[in-house]
Amino acid sequence: MKKLLLTLFCVFSLFAWQTNAQETLTCTESFSASGTDVGPTTLTITAAELTCNGSEPITSLKLTNAGGAFASNFCSTADGGWYGFDIDIDGVVTTDVCAAQLNDLDISGFTTLSITSSDNDAWTDSITISIDVEVSYPEPQTTCSDSFSASGTDAGPTVLTITAAELSCNGASSITSLKLTNAGGAFASNFCSTAD
Repeated sequence: MKKLLLTLFCVFSLFAWQTNAQETLTCTESFSASGTDVGPTTLTITAAELTCNGSEPITSLKLTNAGGAFASNFCSTADGGWYGFDIDIDGVVTTDVCAAQLNDLDISGFTTLSITSSDNDAWTDSITISIDVEVSYPEPQTTCSDSFSASGTDAGPTVLTITAAELSCNGASSITSLKLTNAGGAFASNFCSTAD
């Protein structure tokens, strides 16, 4: 059979999947309510309201930055002071909480929580309560591609060599997997054979 000379133009796109699965990102959602301690004033938070993590799965949740009346000297954990608060997390109630009891409280897996004021001094006090929920989630996985090519003849042979040093689309991020895709040129032609 007559030997055909082909000009080989090989194109590969090398996808570098990069992720730092060990990396945990955090974001914060803020909530507040105003009213009076006698009202009572209730701040309700649902898990559905937490969206700062985008489509990434939530790995942990905690309350942070309890402010306003929670952090006031008038807040009491022993039915003293001017007012106190009760927290209900999915039906489990803890009474007499202020900032110290709320900050860093793990609420992972909750559905609904509410914090309700209680009047301790038989006097109506105006209050504003504010708190953040810190959401932890894994760093998103991303993909990128680098392209490589070589040209020559089938009698050459034509060799395409790719080294790790040539991979640049991932920047400084770690590469966790690689995949060759989009083989074109002579690889995709009718003249390419897997048998001699």
